[in-house]
Amino acid sequence: MGGGLVARHVLGGGRADRDGDGGDAVTLSFFVPGQAVPQAALRAFIIQDKITGRHRPILTNSSKGLSTWRATVAMTAQEAKARAHHPGWFGREAVTLTLRFLFPRPASHPKRSPPQHVVRPDLDHLIRGLSDGCTGVLFTDDSQIVELRATKGYLALGESPGVSVTVAQAIT
Repeated sequence: MGGGLVARHVLGGGRADRDGDGGDAVTLSFFVPGQAVPQAALRAFIIQDKITGRHRPILTNSSKGLSTWRATVAMTAQEAKARAHHPGWFGREAVTLTLRFLFPRPASHPKRSPPQHVVRPDLDHLIRGLSDGCTGVLFTDDSQIVELRATKGYLALGESPGVSVTVAQAIT
């Protein structure tokens, strides 16, 4: 035992734990408030340069608010690391990522039993937007994610929209 690091904060949250489950894996957990923005596939088109006359490709992403969402994810992760007195940098180590995306429940849905969130945005696009926001803050590249668990659903009573994030050093 020893060395367990724990910290909590209302907005954004933040918890680091060196041996909370009896193992030596380093984990960092936090909540990113707000509406998650999916990262759709890039679109490319060719334009002709007015000066040189050469054709060149332009890449664009059609997701509105994606850069703001990524910045929010990065800032929240950075704050969670600081609050938890956690280096939070996994360098080039393999990591596991656990995500829980929460969305507001439409007024037309029953309040008793929460239905599954089977509408857009797609879960894989949500993951892509969030993991890119963590790149350079928690890990060097999202290719380091060797294990992933992600869910999406509607808010229960007392919950806020956003995503719960747990990043852990992968145990081999």
